[in-house]
Amino acid sequence: MQGSKRLLGFVALSAVMLIAVTMILALPGGASGAPADAPQVQATAPQRTPFPEDDLARIRKAGKIVIGTSADYPPFEYYNEKFEFEGFDIQLMNLIAKELGVEIEYKDFAFEGLGDALRLGQVDAVIAALSVTPERAELVDFSNIYYVGKDAMLARRSAPINDISDLNSLDSLRIGVQTGSVYEGWLQGDMVDAGRLPPGNLMVYSDIAQAVNDLRRGMIDLVIMDQKPADAYFKQGGVKIVGGGFFPQDFAVATRKGSGDLMGEINRALVKLQNSGAVGKLAEQYLDLTNQDLLPIPTPSATATPAPPAPTPTPSRCTDGAKYVADLNLDDNNMKNPPVIGPGQPFTKRWRVQNTGSCTWDATYTFGYVQGNTKYSQMGGQRTKVSRLVPPGTTYDVSINLVAPTVYGTFQGWWQFRNDLGQNFGERVYVGITVPSPATPTPMPPPPPQPGISFNVDRTNIRQGECVNFSWDVQNVSAVYFYAQGQPWESNGVGGQDSRTECPGGTTTYELRVQFTDGRVEARQITINVEAVASAPDITYWEVVPKDEAYVGQCVDIRWEVAGQVDNIDIRERDNMIWNGAPLRGSVQHCPSGPGEMEYTIEARGPGGTNKRQEHVTFRAQIQPR
Repeated sequence: MQGSKRLLGFVALSAVMLIAVTMILALPGGASGAPADAPQVQATAPQRTPFPEDDLARIRKAGKIVIGTSADYPPFEYYNEKFEFEGFDIQLMNLIAKELGVEIEYKDFAFEGLGDALRLGQVDAVIAALSVTPERAELVDFSNIYYVGKDAMLARRSAPINDISDLNSLDSLRIGVQTGSVYEGWLQGDMVDAGRLPPGNLMVYSDIAQAVNDLRRGMIDLVIMDQKPADAYFKQGGVKIVGGGFFPQDFAVATRKGSGDLMGEINRALVKLQNSGAVGKLAEQYLDLTNQDLLPIPTPSATATPAPPAPTPTPSRCTDGAKYVADLNLDDNNMKNPPVIGPGQPFTKRWRVQNTGSCTWDATYTFGYVQGNTKYSQMGGQRTKVSRLVPPGTTYDVSINLVAPTVYGTFQGWWQFRNDLGQNFGERVYVGITVPSPATPTPMPPPPPQPGISFNVDRTNIRQGECVNFSWDVQNVSAVYFYAQGQPWESNGVGGQDSRTECPGGTTTYELRVQFTDGRVEARQITINVEAVASAPDITYWEVVPKDEAYVGQCVDIRWEVAGQVDNIDIRERDNMIWNGAPLRGSVQHCPSGPGEMEYTIEARGPGGTNKRQEHVTFRAQIQPR
């Protein structure tokens, strides 16, 4: 059973909806590609929200039902290789629409915005692996349950953990889960984000078998997974089942509160599809489950009774909303004809959006990358702040500086807004490009020697996962600093004659900052061009805390996260292996016994290549008080 953060996200939405965080942004596909100097869209009066009791009649009159989803949650909803909606939920909703005798249109929202989009009539129904809770049932109507699952907890057989009866027992444990599972989402939201579990205690694995192996080795304390595979590992030996049943999940379709006629038709369709075996076939295809694993859907009454209208919540703040207006450049024609950008070529993507909420956007609002069809789809783009005040009803032209990947392919990256509370809102917009096969890169000549400063590297062009060796020799200096651009130079002091091995994860410029004894300050740069490897793992997060310096007797926390196809991850200090076969996301402590410079390395190997990152920490002797 696969899952992700959406379950916890919609839990947060139940509270967020009470402050009316509105997400109303239209899909960018099929945009008109308006020119950059198109006139600004003027504020317009808000449209009347249709009454929920009219939903079914309105849908039948239009011959179309509009469905909200959040397509970042395989295997339930995602984009396939043709950039089309796919997944268990998508195919199930297609069958329901067929039973209703109408066409179907999907809109892809930030998950946090689905509830508001439904409540304001932007969509007719939502299917997005939504689990039923009493809190949500006060805000929306839920259909009959179409999917249910249970969990189990494994501990090492010799561990003093025997009966986990409540989640408070997890506070001090190092817990392994499978990446993308609902258990990762629940632990992140209900435990880590709530401050009940240290972030470094959540270990995320691509292969649950590797998590169980680390459990048997004593590297972690607990593994949470589905009940059936847990039973199989228990039979293999070395582990025991110590708890379960904390994360039941009942998935259902949501409609607006009071749309009883529409919900009645959805329930009748679900029952028919369940009885015909269609739901079971989808579960087998997408969820690797048999029909026996699914909860039978109860038969609704012949005449659905409309639910009483929900009380309108009183907003405690303004409402956030955003609407797509146009692509200002690089129109991709619904990904049917993405513009061609050369490998490694910088470019800028621009959109026009409209503030459809009641909040004024300012510099506390940001626009950032969400997801893409490959690990290269972010294309180097960084989260950016809104650059001016954007009152409600006005438009804003947002642009992102990007660099085309150096590997061949078609890339689609999705972006969305985030408000001052850290909540995503609005329907996502995307950039889509095609990169032709890159030519063989021409090696760059080494930089010419600089008077008074000798700063060299053994090569400037490498493949992802390779390392380079820097060396420098500077005379008559009072201080020297070596660092990658973007790092604080003052924290990276080095000797005047020294060397350093670096393993950049992407093209990186390194600087040598020299302060001479006569007060002069000069800096030299060398850029290391890194050719990306298509299937090599992507080290998305790598940190050693404290950074740069520590004292003997202190321990450092090593934290990481790796994405992509991964065979193995090693964490080491030079030749000292700290963790062989580490999880995709996790942490570990290292406590050196003496002073000196420690070189911490993460090496992630996959079928397509290797990726490495490094951090250096200098441990200094404690100064003893007199």
